[in-house]
Amino acid sequence: MNDPSPTVHLVYPADPRRVAAPWTIGNHLRGAIDAAGFRVCHYDWEHVGCVAPVDGDILIGHPHPSGERAFHELLRLGKGKWELVIGISPWNGSEEYTANIRAALPKCESYFAICGPYWAKRLPAEWTQAGRVRALDMAVDAAEFPPLPEAAFCRLPGKRRFLYIGCTLPCKGPDRLEAWAQSMHAVDPTVEFWHIGPGIIPRWRNIGYAPDLRDPDVRCGLASCDFLLCAGTNDANPTTVLEAMCLGLIPLAVPTCGWEPPDVRIVETADDLRRWIWRLEAELATLRAYLRRRVLRYSWDAFTRPVLEAAGLVEATPSKARPSKARPSLQSADARATMSVSGKGKLGVD
Repeated sequence: MNDPSPTVHLVYPADPRRVAAPWTIGNHLRGAIDAAGFRVCHYDWEHVGCVAPVDGDILIGHPHPSGERAFHELLRLGKGKWELVIGISPWNGSEEYTANIRAALPKCESYFAICGPYWAKRLPAEWTQAGRVRALDMAVDAAEFPPLPEAAFCRLPGKRRFLYIGCTLPCKGPDRLEAWAQSMHAVDPTVEFWHIGPGIIPRWRNIGYAPDLRDPDVRCGLASCDFLLCAGTNDANPTTVLEAMCLGLIPLAVPTCGWEPPDVRIVETADDLRRWIWRLEAELATLRAYLRRRVLRYSWDAFTRPVLEAAGLVEATPSKARPSKARPSLQSADARATMSVSGKGKLGVD
């Protein structure tokens, strides 16, 4: 008897060893689809030689800028066969960055723009009003980033330390970070600015590249800091903000980092930073506790469930009810065997 369940073709990088985006997004989307009981063909962006879909299959993935990558190959292979095509990727409003998304959107029944509220408010109205495009907050597993000891933050006003985590690409605002440090040092040269990530920012102390903030040695370094700075000119909504909220660092950010209050406190000048280092410790402790509670709303279930609902893989929650497309999941253990595709044209069975 033919199995009535569709295969889900997922295009998003994944690596169970990594908690940084984009891999963590692929990890959790794959896990959620597996948990719903559907067959999965999983590809990274670079894959060539995708498995041809059959009638009724579903495509979920990142419309990568290169038209020769997996998502676009699958669109061509499945022309006339896809039951649903759902796009999902970071969104920051930049015409250059989002050109591929704009090109793919007419071929998608739904598109999820991973972005903070700043960019969500700037999604094209004609997309959101049609109901095909939705903003989706980034997520974090708070248990992976337990709070740093509160005693680590007990520093005197004026002696607090700033941290930046990330690369030095122009879109991340390294010039602004340098200018802030220069202005601060003109008044007090003892104020410290620490950087974790590749590249050098003048006046910032680079303490190494730490791709995993769960590492015990990295946590020791983080415990020496008080504030996370985000100066990006077009960040969708960096995951480091959520990780900082879990750990107890207070995120200070420019609006174009994607996040807005109450998740971050907006700063735009060195004077704004100077006011923060003189806050009373009791005030900062109250804010840290609040942020640790607030970050719990950004769970991976809150991230993945809307995507699966749009694909009809799970029932919509009552508040988001729509005509049901929920599909029968695979019932037998053998039927639940899922296919994972990696490399160049290599198909394996998990």
